[in-house]
Amino acid sequence: MILGIIITVGFTAFLSLIITAMIIYDGGNFDEPNLPKYSFYKNFISDLGRIYTFDGELNIVPRILFQVSVIFGGIAILTLYAFLIDIFRKEKRLKKIGITGASSGILSAIFCMMIAFLAFDIYNKLPVICMFIFGIFIMLANFILFFTIRKINEYPNFYKVLFIGCNFLLLVFIVINIAIEHDSPYWQEIVKIVGQKIVFAINIINLGLQVYGINKYAIAYDKSQALLAETRLE
Repeated sequence: MILGIIITVGFTAFLSLIITAMIIYDGGNFDEPNLPKYSFYKNFISDLGRIYTFDGELNIVPRILFQVSVIFGGIAILTLYAFLIDIFRKEKRLKKIGITGASSGILSAIFCMMIAFLAFDIYNKLPVICMFIFGIFIMLANFILFFTIRKINEYPNFYKVLFIGCNFLLLVFIVINIAIEHDSPYWQEIVKIVGQKIVFAINIINLGLQVYGINKYAIAYDKSQALLAETRLE
């Protein structure tokens, strides 16, 4: 219950703080450096974490909100996958592969939190590499976990389908990012920018909803174990 609250609060705080930072941000974008607002179509989420805005001003408040939000998100992801490790310890036949997938998720959380401290306008490619590794690890974790939890009868089917659907979107987004070069046409850059927001929001919501799937699984598992114990006594 407590872990579920931590995860839900973490993901809610992540989305709330990111949206607040977008509203406050007035540092322009790559196309319009003097635009006094955040553009959904021209600003990456990472622009919120810049030390200096595109017009050369200090980006203090949006950067702090960005950092805190990413840390909240990282803690929520780490807690979720640590929770899954505890669950897979109960499933002897799926224990090894399940813990491998959940461990990959924990590694993704570490790279997620690293992003909070790597401003894109200072460290150039390093935060991009961290974002890429974060995406790969979380996608790997979720694909492994999908093929694991689909074998668990007590885990609700809705959450299984949600798991694989959101990861398919993440895979498509990663492929698009690799395919579209840095000096690509303007419309392709917009596809990357808008796609980033949509895919990240969907996956954060998915991970948050999985808490309820895990909770339903835990209740069903405890009931099945109780019934098994009663049967043995009889």
